[in-house]
Amino acid sequence: MEWIKIKKYLIAIFLFINLFLFGFNYLIERNRYTLSSNDNNLLKEVVSDNGMPIYTKYPNDFYPMSQLMMQEYHFNEKEIADQVFTAESKVSNYDNGKTTYTNINNEVEKLIFDQQRINYVNEDGKFDINDKNNIRDEAITLAKKFASLLTNDEYDFVYLAYDMKKENEIYEVTLCEEYKGNKIFSNYLKVIVTKEGIIEAEYEHYAPTGYLGSEREIYPVDEVLYNVLYYIEENYENANFALEDIDKGYYTNNIIIDYEATANPSYRIPLMNLNTGQSQIIFVDAYTNEITKIIDEESFSNEITQN
Repeated sequence: MEWIKIKKYLIAIFLFINLFLFGFNYLIERNRYTLSSNDNNLLKEVVSDNGMPIYTKYPNDFYPMSQLMMQEYHFNEKEIADQVFTAESKVSNYDNGKTTYTNINNEVEKLIFDQQRINYVNEDGKFDINDKNNIRDEAITLAKKFASLLTNDEYDFVYLAYDMKKENEIYEVTLCEEYKGNKIFSNYLKVIVTKEGIIEAEYEHYAPTGYLGSEREIYPVDEVLYNVLYYIEENYENANFALEDIDKGYYTNNIIIDYEATANPSYRIPLMNLNTGQSQIIFVDAYTNEITKIIDEESFSNEITQN
């Protein structure tokens, strides 16, 4: 009986030690891969002194991450067109690899398929706006509804960005796909909403197939923002930028090799140039702290209109 009691005590002690070690290791990892209070204060001070104060939340941790494997995806064009139009569709144009489908009941409603991208146009607007004086609250709901039509609810979409264009009360909503809790910035849906409903949309998709290799350390957000500040100072004279958001996820450079591509952990940093009123989105590779792509937001609407 005494030995049984001793074993129970020993088991309890071992459990306590294991829990203590687990908690201790967790605290070490958290401190190692989380910005300290001093780091946060210094970051806010430096960017503010350089004319770009932070008014948004930002990723405070920088735990190691693996690469994400992406695969070339082939859309079922006819099925998607019929589903989006909720009517029969027809191929109205095929030019240089791009296929245009048109709603046979409404000639102004079109879908343009171009490899990994789908563009949508409809000057009459898709979906009814219940309150035309309060489009802002409905824009995100309409974007998610449109995402369901495009993908038949096959992928999880999360809210990414929202923007209002004062002229003609145009609203832009951006969603991105999520894979196992991580955002994929290069898998996005952007819609333009007016009082008429959704008039334009752009959807880009690569099929995620799983994580590749072991986890590698990534740069913390403070070092990333210091690098962005340096880029602005080197390329813009007397520029005044506002930091709109900072997010962490995956981004691919769209280079397909043998039907596959890799997406690296990346930071998405939208900036507003207060001198010109134009927005830019900067993507930074979290492995190398190098700027991999800069997107001029003004090009979105122009690109769709030209198709």
